[in-house]
Amino acid sequence: LCADMEETSSLELCINHNCSITEALVIKNMTETVCGKPRRDRSNAVSITGIVGISLAMITFLLRVLARTVHHQSGIDDWTMIMAMGFVLPLSALSVVLANHGLGKDIWTLPSDEITYILYIYYIDESLYIGSLTMIKVSILFFYLRIFPKKVFRRVVYTVMTGNILYGIIFILLSIFQCIPVKAAWTRWEGEVPARCLDINALGWASAGINIFFDVIILILPLPELAKLVMSYQRKIHILLMFGLGSFVTIVSILRLSSLIKFANTQDITWDYVPIGYWSTVEVHVSVVCACLPALPSLFRK
Repeated sequence: LCADMEETSSLELCINHNCSITEALVIKNMTETVCGKPRRDRSNAVSITGIVGISLAMITFLLRVLARTVHHQSGIDDWTMIMAMGFVLPLSALSVVLANHGLGKDIWTLPSDEITYILYIYYIDESLYIGSLTMIKVSILFFYLRIFPKKVFRRVVYTVMTGNILYGIIFILLSIFQCIPVKAAWTRWEGEVPARCLDINALGWASAGINIFFDVIILILPLPELAKLVMSYQRKIHILLMFGLGSFVTIVSILRLSSLIKFANTQDITWDYVPIGYWSTVEVHVSVVCACLPALPSLFRK
C-alpha cells in the first residue's frame, strides 16, 4: 500500500467520502507513520521571519523616535507611526505563537484543537495586517504633508489618505465578519459547523490588489515635488535609496500574491499557510523601515 500511489489515492478518496474531516486526518497520520514517511516541518521559517523582521523594524522605529526627540521635531506622522506599531508588535509576536502551535507542519500531524487555535490566531492576524499597513501609509502621507507645502499637492495627499483609511476600515470589518457566525472563521474547517462565509480567496485578492495600488500611488506621489527641490547630490542619493526601499515594499506585496493561490483552496492549511504568513510579516516590517528612514539622517547632523 505504501509503495502503490494509485491504491493510496483510491483509499484517500474513500476515506474522505465516508469519514469526517477529523477522522480522515487521524487515518492519514496513522498511514504516514506506518509507511515511515518523514514529517515535514518549516515552523522555524515562521518564527525566525517574525523575530528578525520585528527586530529590524523596532531598531529603525526607536532611532526615529530618538531623532525626533533630540531635535524636538515630533509631528502627527510620528504619532500615527506609534499607532501603526500597536498593530505591528502583536502581529510579529503572534508569528512565534503560530510556529509554537504547529504552523509549518502538515495538518494531519496536529491535534484538532491546535488546528482550530492556529486558524483563530490567523483570524486575528488578518485584521492586524490590514491595520498595520493602513496606519504605516497614513504616517508616510502625514510626512509628505510635513515637507511639501503646496496646496494642490496637500489636497491630493488628503484624498489618498481618506481612500487608504476607508480601505482599512472596510477590509478589517470584512475580515472580522467574514463568517456568520463569526467563530466559523476558525472552526468551519471541521465541516461540522453550519455557516455562511465570504469568498476568502476573492477577499484576499481584492485586499492585496488595493494595497498594491496605494503602494504605487504613495511611491510616485512626491516625485514631481522632489524634482523641484534644490538639494545636494548626497541628499539626492539618500532620497533615491529610500525610494528604492519603498519600491521593494511594492515588490514584496506583489510576491505575496503568489502565496494567495493556495490560501483559500488548500486542504493542508497548516503547511500551505506558511508563505502567506511570512510574506505578510516581511511586507509589514519592510514598510516600517521604509517609513522610519527619512527621520534618521538628522541623528548625524550637528
